[in-house]
Amino acid sequence: MQMSMSESPAGRFVARILGAGALILAADLAWAAIKGAIDSRLNHLGPIELDSGAPGPNARLVTLLPLLRMAIGVALSAMLTLSVLSMLGIEITPLLAGAGVLGIALGFGAQTLVRDVLSGVFYLVEDVFRIGEYIESGSSTKGTVERITLRSVALRHQNGPLHFVPYGTLGAVRNNSRDWIIEKFMLPLPTDVDSDFIP
Repeated sequence: MQMSMSESPAGRFVARILGAGALILAADLAWAAIKGAIDSRLNHLGPIELDSGAPGPNARLVTLLPLLRMAIGVALSAMLTLSVLSMLGIEITPLLAGAGVLGIALGFGAQTLVRDVLSGVFYLVEDVFRIGEYIESGSSTKGTVERITLRSVALRHQNGPLHFVPYGTLGAVRNNSRDWIIEKFMLPLPTDVDSDFIP
């Protein structure tokens, strides 16, 4: 406090550097606590067995927790950057205004990216699919959900290929792993077979 109250530029500069360092240390401790809690929860839940049929009740948490960790990390980094700049005496109001204008420009220029991210948010909020479930998209892509990011979903086809489908092109989704399904198939029989008794 004495350094910050000092009239000398060196004292004010040192005080600002120490304040910025304290902010970085606090943010690092907060990130370590949040990341450790989420990673501990994920380790407790264990990996999803993709070949075991229904993924189970923990699949939704295994799907959403990594995305929550990423979102918290981005938000914490943005707040830390702005706070450190403000602590060092840099006026951040023009930066915030410029970020707003840049965001509008990016929104117009990257409509596909915005559409993918917003569609993904709604797919996840509505719990359309989870990691380990077998789905078919409206674009005729199908497979087991292996990985979910903010922009796309990775589907492993039963023959082996891994498809990366952006949420904006996913369309209507058919989930074959929820509750139950009915599969219909043709069974050719000779004409002299009794249809009431098929051995």
